[in-house]
Amino acid sequence: MKMIGSNSSTVRTPEQTEMGIFFTGNMPSMLNEATRYVAASKELDGWETARLIALVQMSEADALICTFESSFYYNFWRPITAIHEGNNDGNDNTESDAGWNTVLAAKFIPPLPPYPSGYAGAGRSGAEILKMFFGTDNIPFTVESYKLPGVERDYSSFSQLASDMQLGMIYIGHNFQHDNIAGDKIGKEVGEFVFNNNLRELK
Repeated sequence: MKMIGSNSSTVRTPEQTEMGIFFTGNMPSMLNEATRYVAASKELDGWETARLIALVQMSEADALICTFESSFYYNFWRPITAIHEGNNDGNDNTESDAGWNTVLAAKFIPPLPPYPSGYAGAGRSGAEILKMFFGTDNIPFTVESYKLPGVERDYSSFSQLASDMQLGMIYIGHNFQHDNIAGDKIGKEVGEFVFNNNLRELK
């Protein structure tokens, strides 16, 4: 994390840098874009499309509520704080680097604790809804980024998109991997719950 997420990293590849910046756009909007793309490619009617978009939005909102509540409970520090305070963390294997910074071309660091990651939670919950709605994870689609106009990323599965969203936050120095792992778990469970309990057919 300290090496790959640094603004001056020499180990992060240009593709990884672009991925990180790409995913600093509005994440719910990006998932909405993927949802609309797939709904059109599958020729869903208006009612089916409305239900799908509503489920994706419900799951994202619930995942963010869960992760935000948990993040303020655990109150874990972000990488930039941990690296700046390396001499004061009780671990002899770490040392402070006061000059370390996140990727400056990306957006500002979110003003909340990172564990569990809300970005990972909401992204995974939306991907889980799409997977369960269509009965498969493997549907091709394309997404764009407000942060990098004109740049597109092509995907063959919803899970791949959710995973790249999480990796992007590592590449720009915003999150530790354990933030993503915890957020991903919450997102998957929330997505499954929302799909199985919300907007079901009346019997």
